[in-house]
Amino acid sequence: MKKSILFAAVAALMLTACGPTTTPTDPSTTEPSTTVPSTPTTEPSVTAPSVTAPSVSSPSVTDPSVPDPTDPSVDPIDPSVDPTDPTDPTDPIVPPELPSISDTVEEGYTRLYFLAESWWVENSVSTAIFTDSISYPGVAMYVYEEIEDKVVYAYDVDLTTTSSVGFVAYSGASSNLPGTTISFLDIVMDTQTISVTDLVENNLIALNEDEADISRSLYVFPTVYVPGQKDYERPERPVTPDDPNTGVEKTRIYFMDRDWWNYDDAKTSFYYWSSTLDQGEYAFPGVTARKLETIETDMGTVVNVYYADIDTTQYDSILFNRVSKNNVEGALASNTLNAQTGDIKISDMGENNMIILSHDEFVYDSNFKCSTILGVYEEGKWDYGQFSTGAVIIEPLPELVTVYYANPTWSSIYCYAWSDTEGSNAAWPGEVMTLNSDTNIWSYELNTKFDKLIFNNGLTGEAEQKTADLVLLGYTLDTPYWNGSKWAPVPGEIGDVETIRVYYSNPSNWANVNAYVWDDYNNAKSTWPGEAMTLDSETGYWYFDFTSNYTNIIFNDGTSQTADISLKSWSVETPLYNGSTFVALDWTPGVPPVGPGTDEPVETSLIYFDAGQPWKSDNARFAAYLWGTGVSATWVSAVDSDSDGIYEIALPEGNYTSIIFCRMNPASTANDWNNKWNQTIDLTIPTNGQNLFTITDPWAGSGAKGTWSTFAA
Repeated sequence: MKKSILFAAVAALMLTACGPTTTPTDPSTTEPSTTVPSTPTTEPSVTAPSVTAPSVSSPSVTDPSVPDPTDPSVDPIDPSVDPTDPTDPTDPIVPPELPSISDTVEEGYTRLYFLAESWWVENSVSTAIFTDSISYPGVAMYVYEEIEDKVVYAYDVDLTTTSSVGFVAYSGASSNLPGTTISFLDIVMDTQTISVTDLVENNLIALNEDEADISRSLYVFPTVYVPGQKDYERPERPVTPDDPNTGVEKTRIYFMDRDWWNYDDAKTSFYYWSSTLDQGEYAFPGVTARKLETIETDMGTVVNVYYADIDTTQYDSILFNRVSKNNVEGALASNTLNAQTGDIKISDMGENNMIILSHDEFVYDSNFKCSTILGVYEEGKWDYGQFSTGAVIIEPLPELVTVYYANPTWSSIYCYAWSDTEGSNAAWPGEVMTLNSDTNIWSYELNTKFDKLIFNNGLTGEAEQKTADLVLLGYTLDTPYWNGSKWAPVPGEIGDVETIRVYYSNPSNWANVNAYVWDDYNNAKSTWPGEAMTLDSETGYWYFDFTSNYTNIIFNDGTSQTADISLKSWSVETPLYNGSTFVALDWTPGVPPVGPGTDEPVETSLIYFDAGQPWKSDNARFAAYLWGTGVSATWVSAVDSDSDGIYEIALPEGNYTSIIFCRMNPASTANDWNNKWNQTIDLTIPTNGQNLFTITDPWAGSGAKGTWSTFAA
């Protein structure tokens, strides 16, 4: 399952509880839906220093009627105070009184109390309760009683439908009106859950901690509430980690990071989901993990151990993300996704309960899945067979290194470098870089005492352009070129390559075909739409020759295009891309084949569609949106005539060449974008006999993707 970055903000789950919807693709547009990888335009936090002119006020004329504040015999007058207002401005501001809990407990409910220590109250606005039926992080409780510096909160709970109870201290923008649902982003700290069966006859749950600790759930103990009683005898606090098997049965999974992963105080989030429904409990990138312990290794580096408690009866897959240090532990994670582990099936872990990061270096590309190994968590242990890859030794960079950058729209490029302790290499905009006129790539010799840098065009005001703040972490002598998203090899210095030939079957019968190719570092061979392919008159297929350092390709005619295609499955034996995968050439040299370019287009009156799970959930219905040349765009309802899960679309008469399959709201019979839940990308109707479209990636960002094949109804 591929989970990409939204990096800025991640969308919440839709009403369908299946995944994000996408904005309808306008079929009339002529721009390709997949374009050349672009350079991020995030505004850097470091800007050119500004000089503020001092403000000079006009001399004022003294009013002799105003008392002199320097005269000790005269009380100073606050000019902001209305002398006719009887309110004393020195009086403390009294917040409005919150509603109090009813004296009568509703039948079937039990009043539970929570005793908050002074440090809990000082670090939060209020307290929330969460149970089986009150989703974490819960709803605000009533303030029942204040006892010196402690506060007792109350809330009525139906214990017949509740197996566990926990509490959250929160601050921020959330209202503290009782019963109000609080936000994940406002969590300060929370407690361990306590089982209802452990309450017995008790109705008060008290903190068993002497100080705040936001790194883990705090221990609690049950007792009987006595109004006005200040102290309760605390039982001995458990010495083992929090027991995850309280309330709803959960399994604790540990994660150990690496030094580069936690650099700059980065946080870790965990995302878990059901692979059957392709649905997680929380929106990606999940919840910011709580840190269990920090271990200093004998290599002088630091690793951290985090944990996630999940219900494995509902969720069977998990991965971990590196997220911004601004995320709050225990709260919903957001933005700045720099790296992530691969997807891990929990059932594949066997007796292991710990996932250990074994990737040796920083990765900026979140589509790259960092490798991991499995182990059994032991407190204070870090080496785990030295992560199965040997000791991780990060060699320091030389004092001077060369960094490279290219931007064809800038006449000059400057490098501004700095560190938090060493200052900067020069005043903004830094020092001008050196242009290699043969490659149009700029270079700069950088002192590595500076670990942050910005490339910019050297201009000021509205003409100023610059990259985001970059860090040297991830830079190596083999990857010294900033390609707009990460450090990569310098283009043209890839190493040993060979020439390969790729064929394309051209199922859409484009008059001309282009090939746009690029490598894993977003270095393209040529600008969009690429270079013209050659038609082989003997085979009817188009082909293109290029070097093997390029790993991705898009076929297009300058207007329409395929999706991004990985060349990993290309081989000398399977060089032909048939519209869905690479296959062997189905011809003998010198003998014209029966296939694209040699036959008349196959007439197709019916198109079939297999949505698969989870699109078929929630009684969704399906429709298709069609358009073409010389015809009006139209909607057609899809029908499952044989109740076999394969939906049938009858093509109207006319030159309809393009189609979008849509998952529609079952509550409405109208076919329009307002009633659409999900859609595919823009698809070209095949003319080579393929008539069944099967979804393989239901939640792709630009629309669901899939493959065409031949189907006999």
